[in-house]
Amino acid sequence: MQNITGKGLFISTVSEGLIDDESLLEQSIKVIKIEDNIAHIYIIQGNQELPFEIRFVHKSKQWKIDLTSYFPMSTLLFSKFMDDNSLSENQFVFKTIGLLTDRKVTSEIWQPTNNTL
Repeated sequence: MQNITGKGLFISTVSEGLIDDESLLEQSIKVIKIEDNIAHIYIIQGNQELPFEIRFVHKSKQWKIDLTSYFPMSTLLFSKFMDDNSLSENQFVFKTIGLLTDRKVTSEIWQPTNNTL
């Protein structure tokens, strides 16, 4: 997990079919407001506005997505996926990490590493 980049994560989600080009083609963005260096947007899927705000932060002359703004939506979607597939949280975590790393995942992932920050 320590070596996964944002780009690698995105490529994996597309490769595994978690995001497909058809769903992206049907989406547009509705900008709600821009305050100082923060933009607040909503995604429009087809004709429906999704009920989750996504934020972008302007840093170093670029707009960058605030990944924390995805937490509420992700939590809801992950919970639904687990319920629909009768998965426990551990099973979901193991399955997700296994897909991203192409490795068998065991309970050893809960053990602390020797790395220090």
